[in-house]
Amino acid sequence: MAEDEAVKVLQMFSAISDEAARYLLSVTTELGRAIELLRKTSYFSKTEVNNTIVDLLVNRGEDETFVFDLLHERKSQACASAALVPEDSYSAVIGLLDQRLGVMSRLQRAQREGNPLRETASIASVPVFVAKELISSAPIYDQQKVTSCAAVLRFIDEHFSRGARAGLLEVLVALW
Repeated sequence: MAEDEAVKVLQMFSAISDEAARYLLSVTTELGRAIELLRKTSYFSKTEVNNTIVDLLVNRGEDETFVFDLLHERKSQACASAALVPEDSYSAVIGLLDQRLGVMSRLQRAQREGNPLRETASIASVPVFVAKELISSAPIYDQQKVTSCAAVLRFIDEHFSRGARAGLLEVLVALW
């Protein structure tokens, strides 16, 4: 399919400029993947998709991959992605995990109350696409699990503050 035709296809799924559509195609390299990502934009708002939104949809760094794998309790994948996280990102990883742990707790409570997805996302104070991405693992984040994980994060943060780096994320995975 020619690029111009692919741009028109993408514009059927979302309000996206020609420039942003071409950029999305260049970074995803597949029309199907581009369409999949554009479907997520319907959870944002009705504003036109631009290059910044494309970057947010496409780019998941090593630190975010690690956090995602750990939150979903994919420990072998988390260990593998831990090796790719640069040491200068450890502090950001700890902060992101702390923030996402709170989100998981709120998602778990809202889901337990039987709220629909949009209301659950609103209660958790996250966009619907984030709630949709995390909701499958929310049931395991009851109060006991959240308390345990928060203690692990404090432990890891304390050792990080003292200069520990080697194996720190792997210990985090093991204790999570």
